[in-house]
Amino acid sequence: MHFELDEQGDWIVDFDELAGKFGNSASYLQHQVKLGLLKGFLEAGSGENAGLSRITIRAGRAAW
Repeated sequence: MHFELDEQGDWIVDFDELAGKFGNSASYLQHQVKLGLLKGFLEAGSGENAGLSRITIRAGRAAW
């Protein structure tokens, strides 16, 4: 899955592709965003992973 940053430094996510990871439709995930149930977390790498990032997306009990 490919992630990009916009001009403001916010992540751009393809909801169709992300929905496939969770086995849901893009509209369902967008609805979860509106309800505050879809959360994303970004962790900066350290040591041998310095310069890399880990993105975790949680939707209810599921995570990817």
